[in-house]
Amino acid sequence: MPVVKEFEKLFRCSDIDITALATLVSGGLYYLSLHKDRSPFCGIDINTAEGYERIERAIEFLVRKIYEERDIQDEKKAIARRLREAGVDEEVIKRSVWG
Repeated sequence: MPVVKEFEKLFRCSDIDITALATLVSGGLYYLSLHKDRSPFCGIDINTAEGYERIERAIEFLVRKIYEERDIQDEKKAIARRLREAGVDEEVIKRSVWG
């Protein structure tokens, strides 16, 4: 839980539910490790170097995407703040920044 609390601090200003994502990833990893001696899951055998590396690359991909999304949201918030400071109408900001 302490690690999750640190992640929650990092993502508190974003729309990303980092706790739910961490739960899904850790639950999936837990399941894979518990069943590794039974059979491959979805065709991935984590007992092999190839299977292990596939899971490792998938986790790295998810982490990059999550942080990328957080950075995009932070930038949009900064843009919206600067537009407000410049006196731009809130509806224009919503349409321009948030789509």
